Amino acid sequence: MRRADLAAREEERVWVKRQTDGELDDTRLTEGLTGEAAVYKRRGMAKPELGRPQVKCVLPCASRGVV
Repeated sequence: MRRADLAAREEERVWVKRQTDGELDDTRLTEGLTGEAAVYKRRGMAKPELGRPQVKCVLPCASRGVV
């Protein structure tokens, strides 16, 4: 993949499930009938996957000499 494709995928929104408001999640209809409140889904940013390397920006800072 190209770097631009990877950057676009990082910004891609996904369905965030188990929400208390938003669009009704068709896969949680049974839970809704039993009284569960978190049966909705919304579009949002994906949470980082466990174990996936995170891209971080490190900025240089001026160091001071300790006397």
